[in-house]
Amino acid sequence: MAQSFLALDSCNAGAGNPGEEHILDGLEYIEHSKLDAANLKIGRNVVVIGAGNTAIDCATIANRLGANTVTMVYRRTDKEMTAYRHEYDFIKREGVGFSFLTQPVRVLAESGTVRGLECVRMSLGATDASGRPSPRPVAGSEFLLATDQIVKAIGQEKPALAALLQLKTEKGFIQVDANFETNLPGFIPAGIVFVRGARLLR
Repeated sequence: MAQSFLALDSCNAGAGNPGEEHILDGLEYIEHSKLDAANLKIGRNVVVIGAGNTAIDCATIANRLGANTVTMVYRRTDKEMTAYRHEYDFIKREGVGFSFLTQPVRVLAESGTVRGLECVRMSLGATDASGRPSPRPVAGSEFLLATDQIVKAIGQEKPALAALLQLKTEKGFIQVDANFETNLPGFIPAGIVFVRGARLLR
């Protein structure tokens, strides 16, 4: 049987919120901490948008470099997080807080200084193309998170091609068998977007 090789990669996803120009990019935040940590500005009350490994790295940096509080914001629950479970357990022990079922709506800023993050509560509905319950906003549930620094690490969004090809996914990652083939005969994915059993392959 002829085989097709799918060279897929993930892409950085924008939060798409009003005031996003005040949000810091997670990958740049991590890079700055490695190259010039002494000059990386850390907020007093930091919010990290996302719940993957990149988000946990950002929360760890903010927490260890002097933030008073660090809160991770995620629109689903801890059961749907893409971060490794041991990373989640680690960051909880570090004292980082979580606001689950929370969707950022807009950034509040005055004269270029972040003052808060307006959010809305979410509920989970039917399973979507990623294999996870789809989050839906709860009417009238808007609230404000006080923050002076927001880091976006929603990060590595999987290609829509997987859904178009009706490939089986797990937590947004393409599933493969022992031969690294998908449920579509002859198709083998590559990159950081697939899993084999319970083990994530990069």
